[in-house]
Amino acid sequence: DTIVETDCDPVLGTTRYLRQPVRFEDTPASLRRIPPRLGQQTEEILADVGFGEADIAKLREEGAIV
Repeated sequence: DTIVETDCDPVLGTTRYLRQPVRFEDTPASLRRIPPRLGQQTEEILADVGFGEADIAKLREEGAIV
């Protein structure tokens, strides 16, 4: 029961994930959302740490981020 299959990813379809390694009887862990895809949250994270829109656009243009 270490691998879990789910079909909640709209792009990848059915995917396999590792189940939480620690399990508690009274508070079981569950897959609430799928992991972000590569680059999916890049702009949000960079903005949170102080990068402006122009800086992010330049990084994307230079190929430093996807």
